[in-house]
Amino acid sequence: MTSPGADPASASVLALASAVTHFRMDEPVGSWTGAAGEVIDSGGTGLHGRRLASSLPTSTNVVDPIPSIVSQHSSVLGSFCNASSYDGNAIVQVADSPLLDYTTQLSASAWIYPTAYPTGGNLFSILSNDVNYEFHLNSSGQLYWWWQASTLTSSTTIPLNQWTHVAITLDSSSGVRRQRIYINGVLDGNTNNWQGTLSTNNCNFHIGGDVDTGSCNIIDSRNFHGMIDEVKLYSFELSPSEVLADMNLGRSCSGSFDHIQIEHDGV
Repeated sequence: MTSPGADPASASVLALASAVTHFRMDEPVGSWTGAAGEVIDSGGTGLHGRRLASSLPTSTNVVDPIPSIVSQHSSVLGSFCNASSYDGNAIVQVADSPLLDYTTQLSASAWIYPTAYPTGGNLFSILSNDVNYEFHLNSSGQLYWWWQASTLTSSTTIPLNQWTHVAITLDSSSGVRRQRIYINGVLDGNTNNWQGTLSTNNCNFHIGGDVDTGSCNIIDSRNFHGMIDEVKLYSFELSPSEVLADMNLGRSCSGSFDHIQIEHDGV
């Protein structure tokens, strides 16, 4: 039964395999202090992180995002709750783990709300596992994906002060050679066909920041400005329909659902 005042709706959603690593950024608003394990990984790896300040003071923390993702993207079913906000003075750091390194298949996604582009040829970082995979915004507002052997830059510009879903997918195994970028669920016009095995590294993983290859030192000038939410890593190449499912399947946050009914055909 639907609650009084609610608008009934129905939709079909692809059942997507869980992300290996998933940072929902749903900790209580303002709760990050730099304590170990405060940024929760809701995926199967349990690789929790912490806020790391590169300079003080910093307002980087968990926020109740205004605007919300669902207010700008009506295709989202349900909602996403809190988000992380970055002022350029702090990032999220997760301790190095082999579970964060991939070889020939991976996908990574996030919702981003940039409030500034970098200048002078610099980059603002979204995710970074150094030589294995990392992606950023360049000074033209394009998504720039780098791994030690190659790069891919989107033809699409990411707008400022708007929520945008970004995803990268890779299958570099023999005979496949496929790297793709999706912006708001749409395949970008620029692609790559690199084949090989991704390099691994001993640097920490970062959200909203990047490190200097070799030394693993934080590059302060690459710290993100804006909001980031729903950071996910997959150990396989997402298909186009799976990217859409990753983008559109939300959760039950305050006021987003009255109830959900799941019907399954047994297949």
